[in-house]
Amino acid sequence: MTPLHRKCLLGERLTGEVLLDCHAHIGRHADYVIPDGEPEALAAEMRRLNIRGAFLFQFAGVQTGEVAYGNNLVADACRRVPGRFLGLAMVNPLFERDVLPELERCRDLGFVGIKLINRYQGYPDDGPLLDLICGFAHEHRMPILNHSWGAPLEERLRRYPNAQFITGHWDPGRASLVREYNNLWICTCLPIAHEAFERGMRDLRPDRVLWGSDMSDLNFGCGLGPILLARVSDEIKRRVLGLNMRELLQTCGIPEPPPWPT
Repeated sequence: MTPLHRKCLLGERLTGEVLLDCHAHIGRHADYVIPDGEPEALAAEMRRLNIRGAFLFQFAGVQTGEVAYGNNLVADACRRVPGRFLGLAMVNPLFERDVLPELERCRDLGFVGIKLINRYQGYPDDGPLLDLICGFAHEHRMPILNHSWGAPLEERLRRYPNAQFITGHWDPGRASLVREYNNLWICTCLPIAHEAFERGMRDLRPDRVLWGSDMSDLNFGCGLGPILLARVSDEIKRRVLGLNMRELLQTCGIPEPPPWPT
């Protein structure tokens, strides 16, 4: 039993560890209730578990055109809890004329990257607006997270090397691309089981896997447990839980959320 495995079994706080979350939501969802969804409540739970910070994006624009409203909620959360949330701007490529102005507006508000969910919005994976958005991320050396990248991913990895591409959910089938391209990162976000994580880590580069909680959709513990209890080394677990995201932030020139005060 490794030290991290033991801490998880005993329910101990992961004091002294670097935890950074690449996949967290804020706001209300149209289909179900989000309890304790205010920024302060989310930050309090992060502090309790020693999670230093998180990429944060909205629910509101997932299946509607209300991306500006949702991005405003993210900006408000970043203001109310400074230094903990790193905003990713969501856009809807169906509204073509709004895409670049919204990206520029969010960048001026301090957002550090981009969130895409074009499949939910009904826009094809090979659509030209996705290339426009990836080009924006490339120009500004931004991370860009998509719920599901689809077939054209390799071409975009090659064409936009300054953009850091993150899979929105666990996708070990991308292992061959991860070995070839340094700008592709795999998020652990659920659904994932203990065995699935262990199997995936046999093929994936351990320095290109990022822990993602899917909070506030899911509880932080749902994503932490399968990693902490997995039969892989603590060195790999530490990379996945935070050290890899630290490298990504440094690559993009994004300030890292500091440790919580003791």
